[in-house]
Formats: sequence, structure tokens, C-alpha cells
Amino acid sequence: MCFFLQLVCLASLAFAVPHDNANAKRQSCTSQEWNIQQFETFTVGNDPTSESPPFDFTHLSFYFDDPNFDTRASCGRSVAAGAGSLADGNSYPCDNGFMSFQYYGSSIELQQTNLDCGNVTYTASGGTGLSLECYPMFSGTSCETVTQVNVPVAFLQETK
Repeated sequence: MCFFLQLVCLASLAFAVPHDNANAKRQSCTSQEWNIQQFETFTVGNDPTSESPPFDFTHLSFYFDDPNFDTRASCGRSVAAGAGSLADGNSYPCDNGFMSFQYYGSSIELQQTNLDCGNVTYTASGGTGLSLECYPMFSGTSCETVTQVNVPVAFLQETK
């Protein structure tokens, strides 16, 4: 009997764990603002007096949340020191494959594809400026947002 109760408890936990779908689906779409959480960058400094910098890359990372579909993606990008800029304006995918970002340094654009609303699939995008607090770290600069950043969904296009 005890084994049966444990099995029932484990089964109920398995069904309660949320998961991200490859395609977000809803009967109708809403356009509640997306948000960015824990946005951070690290840029390697060009200090010629530093014998051995602890990092040889620049990096950014953040979470992209869509409350309309209860989806979250971890987004990030690293660039080897001297190989370019994080703020190059190119589009980079987030870890779930259907959310992506373009970083411009003081602003960011977000895009989400495969949003199924009833019988229609949409691509949505939005952008916002970033207010970053920066401080020296190791032989570089670390910047971060202090609070959650709200991103208005500005563009919704039918894709099929």
C-alpha cells in the first residue's frame, strides 16, 4: 500500500511540472508585455598592464519571458576578446529555438516565432531601451539591469 501511495504522489508531481512547448499554442493571442530578467553583460578590458586577464571573452545573458504563453527562454552570447562586439545588431537564438534577440548596446529587440493562435501562426517582435548599471570587475566592465525590463509587443505578423 505504501508503494502505491508513493507511486501516485510521484505521478501527480510528474504531471504538475511545467514545460516549454516548441510551438506556443492558444485559442486567441494577447499582447501583454514581455519581460527581460537578470540581464547582464561582461566586457573584457583593454588594460595592457594586466598580466593575465581572468577572462578572454565578452558575454551577455538574460531571461526572455512571455506571460502570454507562459514561456521562458535563456538567452546569451559570448564573443572572444578582440573578435567583435556583442552589440552587432545580428539576430541570435535563445535556448528554446523560437525566441531570439538582437542587441544594440543601449537597446534590444526580441522576436518570437511559431505562436499558434487558433488556426493562425504568428511571429511577434518588440524592443526597448536598456538602463544599465555598470561597474569595474576583474580587468573589464560588468553591466546589469537592476529591475525587470518590460518589452511592449509592437509587431505581430501572420506567418501561415
